[in-house]
Formats: sequence, structure tokens, C-alpha cells
Amino acid sequence: MINTSYKQQIKEKSREAIWNHAIDSLTLNQNNSKILNAKYIQRLWDYSFEEYLLKYKVIKKENADESVLDSWINFANKTYGNKEPSDLKIAYFCGPEPENDLKLMLSKGILIENVWAFENDKETYYNALENAKDRYEQLKIYNGSIESFLEIYPLSFDIIYLDFTSSLLSKKTFKTIHTIFDKQALSEIGILIINSTLPEHSEENVDFLTKYFLPHTFIEEEVCGEDLELLDDVGSRFIEMDKFKQLIDNNFEGAYSAFASQYPMLYSNIVQPIFRILKINSARKRFFNINEDRDYKQILKIDISRMENIKILCENLFGDEIENFRGSEFFTSPENYPMYHFIRELKDINSNWFNYYTNKENEISRFDAIKFRDLLLTSCEGYVNVLSETLKEAIPKICKVIPDNNGGIFCDIPMFHLWLELALNQLGYPYHSNVKNHKRHKYIAKERKMFVDIFTFDRCRALYDWLPMVEFYADNLMSIEKQIIVRSCIDAIRKESTYIIDNLYLYSNLIGFGEKSWVNFATLEERENFGSEEIV
Repeated sequence: MINTSYKQQIKEKSREAIWNHAIDSLTLNQNNSKILNAKYIQRLWDYSFEEYLLKYKVIKKENADESVLDSWINFANKTYGNKEPSDLKIAYFCGPEPENDLKLMLSKGILIENVWAFENDKETYYNALENAKDRYEQLKIYNGSIESFLEIYPLSFDIIYLDFTSSLLSKKTFKTIHTIFDKQALSEIGILIINSTLPEHSEENVDFLTKYFLPHTFIEEEVCGEDLELLDDVGSRFIEMDKFKQLIDNNFEGAYSAFASQYPMLYSNIVQPIFRILKINSARKRFFNINEDRDYKQILKIDISRMENIKILCENLFGDEIENFRGSEFFTSPENYPMYHFIRELKDINSNWFNYYTNKENEISRFDAIKFRDLLLTSCEGYVNVLSETLKEAIPKICKVIPDNNGGIFCDIPMFHLWLELALNQLGYPYHSNVKNHKRHKYIAKERKMFVDIFTFDRCRALYDWLPMVEFYADNLMSIEKQIIVRSCIDAIRKESTYIIDNLYLYSNLIGFGEKSWVNFATLEERENFGSEEIV
């Protein structure tokens, strides 16, 4: 067996934290990993019927059919299932010493038969084989990328550990992360562990992170330090862009830390579902009037070469002429379209990212997909003609059966876009983020600053598979009991995403902040500092 000349104590501490949390989250603590937690849905059910629907005489409490809730809970339990450590399937980057992570997995009850290891470099692969052959000959080590493996492997993994030697800004790294979601490589509840390095503190990378955070509504405090004005006001960031860039420069490590935690969630929730749909012609037709050649084409062609021009545009558009400018809201309200503004500004500062997002697959690019998603969810603002006939007929019917369609009962009004987004995610298969169960830490190893994020993703199929197709949403939601379950599930997803993903199920809360002690809007915990490596 090949021996190394040093022991990485800080890396061992990180490994233990990773595998303990990941395996326990899917076994002992599975209920904490579910976004659609039966206890929370039950509480929203009681809250809705006892305090609001009864008050507004929508239904009498004694007439509420509890069997509908019981049926949903039973379906949810079957959808999620229960797993022991011996049931879990795991994929991980093994490097030259696969035994380092494997021995921790096996000590937690993982079966070696359920583990796949990956090593792309040929020399490192042979070292891994040599190190594994005496004690772990049953370990399957694949000499190649996990992306290529997923092209031939039809099953999903419960845990995937991507231990990178580069930052998330690297093309190889972000492509790998995208592939995990594009190939639906995680299970119903899946843990994705990403270990990445702090990128070079260069002008280009400062520009990149500045463009990324510029249009987001909510930003972690460590990105901007103590300048709360630019932290809380998107408009101020655009107007004082040089100052905002300087803040990113001054807090570069904190900005990367926030990006490393947020970006995979944005891709899995915002980009992947719509891109998945648009690549398939029959699915695309369910959402868009593909023969319409006015509104959506006009918006998709709108572009301004430099972000600085947005300030000029906003200053010139207020007044009568704004009504005649199709797509002006893309610029007057940039916080509603954060991914659009981020990608469109990368052409001159990061060609790897821009080219990747603009390259087409099945005649559609990821950048196109972002624009189409934005257009779909704002179609009621003058672009209804871009919708398919199916949606133009179905959505108004849904709105008619909602008792608080104009407000007055629950926290938020369930507007037009909500049902479009529900239909989109039903077919798009997003991985929603359980932020409450997210763990993250950092450490220094061999002078490299490493950032570890342990993501918990939930497909939430207990909602999406419970629903009929959009044509029958209205008929289904005429049952107030079914309607409350659907809206409770959407509320639960929104509670996890509010401060992370700006525009996922926006305005969908049944219950607001502070109304009950059990209401919790998730926020990311501060990244724990594990310290520096000691070599012995």
C-alpha cells in the first residue's frame, strides 16, 4: 500500500463532519431533511381551517374532510420512504487514497457494494487501485469523470461528494455541478457535498462576483461587510456600482463563500427545470405558443452591452414612454431577473461561463431558458399571448376557485404566476433546497483555503406527483382541502428559499413572519471555521 508522508488532521475533521451529517440526514434525522414535513403541513392545515377559513366562512370546521390530509401524508411517506445506512448509494471523488473517506462511510453502516469512487487522472487512478486492493477490493473505482459516468448509469445516488481542487468559478467545476442536476443524479432526498477552493483574488474574479450579487434582493452580510445600504437596496448597488465592486473586493473571501452556498441552489431551482422542458418540443408546446412571433421574440432579443447603461435607461424611461417599451421591466426591476442580469454581463469578463450558458442544446441555450422562465412568470404583465392555449385556458380557471384570489384571508395573494410556476416545476423536476439542514465550514489545507457546503435537496414529488396535470388543476383545487395542502406545500418550499432564491414561488406564504412561534423562514448558518491544517 502506498503511504503518504503526512496526515492531514484538519481534512480528517472535515471528513467526519461531512459523513456524519450526510448519512444521519438521510437516516436518523430524515424528517429534518424533508421540506414537505408532515408536521408542518398538519400545522398549516389546522391554522387554515381553525383560524381563517372558518372565520371567513369558506367552510365550517366540522365539514373539513380530514381524510384528504391523511391520504396526502400517507402518499408523502411512501414517496419519501425510509432508509437505513445500508440502503444508501454513494458517489465520491476518491483521489489517490480512497480509503480515507471509505472507512468513515463503512463505520456508519454504508455497504461498500453501494459505493462508487471516481478519479479522472490516470496516474492517480492507479494509485487509488493500489491503495484499495488489499482491504477494499470490492470498491468500484471509475477512471473517468462523473459526468461521463452519468451518461451510462441509470440510477440516482443518495449522497454525492464532489471534492474539487479548484473553485466553483472554474469551468470544469461548475459543469460537473450542473450535470448532477441535469442528469437527475440525486435521489428523492439527496445530499450534495461540494468542497472547493477560494479562487484567485483577481480583478476578473472580483468583477464576476460583483455581477453575480448586483441584482439579488437578499445578500449575506459577509459579502458587503457593514455597508447595509448597499446590502439592502438593489437600486443603490446599480447607481453606486464602483462602490459595490470595492465592497466585493474588500470582502472577497466572504463573497465567494456566499456564492459557493447559493449558486448550486439557484441552478437546481431556477435554470435546470426550465432548460429541461424547453429542450423537448412537446413539453415546450405545453407552456409556450411557439407560433407567436411578437412579444417573446422581442423580449428575448433585448440586450444592452454594459450594465452601466441600465442607470441611463431607468432614468429615461419613467413617464409615458415606459408603457411603449416592451421588456423595460427587465431593467427597471433587475431584482426580479437576477440570473438574466448576471449571465448577460459575463461576455466580457468570463467567456467560459458566458459561452457555456449561450451554447445551444436542441436549439435552446441555458440563457434562453432563463429568459423564457422570466417571461413565463411575468406573462400576465402584457405577454399573455406567449402562453400556450392550454395555459391561457387553465390558469384563469384556477384563479376563480381560489377564495382569496384578491386577498383578505392568508398572508400572500396567490397570483397568476404561482400556478404557472407550479406547472413548470411539476414537469421540470427541480431539486429544492432544505436550507435549515444546510451545513458549511471552511479550513486551510496546504495553504489552500477550502470551502465545504453540505446541501440537502428535496425533489418534493409528494407535491408534484400528487397533483393532476395543469388542465385539471382547477377541478382539483375546487376541493378546499386539496387546495390547502397544495398551498401549504408551496408555502413550505418558499419558507426554505425566501432569503436564498429571490424569485422562487414569490408571494406564496399562507402564514407570515412572526404569526406563530413555529413559523421559520430559513437562513444559512454562518460558515464554521475549522482552522488550519497541522501536518504531523
